Amino acid sequence: MKRFRKWGLSVLTMVSVATAVLLVTGWGSALASSVRSLAATNVLVTNTSTNPAYVKETATVPVTGSVAVTGTPSVKFASTPLVKVSNPQAAPMTQVILSGDGVVPISSDFTPISQGTDLRPYRSVTLYLALSGDAADLNEECIVSTFDPTGTPFQIDDFTWDQNYQSVTYDPAPPNMQVHCTDDSGFPHNYGFMLTGRTD
Repeated sequence: MKRFRKWGLSVLTMVSVATAVLLVTGWGSALASSVRSLAATNVLVTNTSTNPAYVKETATVPVTGSVAVTGTPSVKFASTPLVKVSNPQAAPMTQVILSGDGVVPISSDFTPISQGTDLRPYRSVTLYLALSGDAADLNEECIVSTFDPTGTPFQIDDFTWDQNYQSVTYDPAPPNMQVHCTDDSGFPHNYGFMLTGRTD
């Protein structure tokens, strides 16, 4: 037992002496400085596309502020994106609504466009009129009317049809139309008409 105590005391004495020598010579400070320098050194881990670094998401990191991008980000699509329009706008169209011709007796009334012709599908309408004979001898007084749901007429235009050709456009189109003319020429003649509508 005494020998063990002496041996332990000898080891303790040697460790104490070694520690004192290290502290006196400054070797301990150099060692500490080396450890600190090693801790401050950046560690660069390089991986290739065939040997990627394994990253596992363990939590969701909320971003409460703005994220600055120092370079120009590029976005690549695996394929060309397709844009679909669910309700494309139809191209405007001009359609013939009505057309016809007739004979005007001496000093008589005639109605090229009959009462209440429905024009609701059209944005605008154009009335074309043509008369046979010398324009100097023709004199047609025309009244254009529209009707409310009860059938009450409202005059929206009047013009003198005193030339061989006449055209009148109404934009926006009335919901319905009637054209009624009176002949004051004193002799019979022929007439023709066409009513067109634009759908845009």
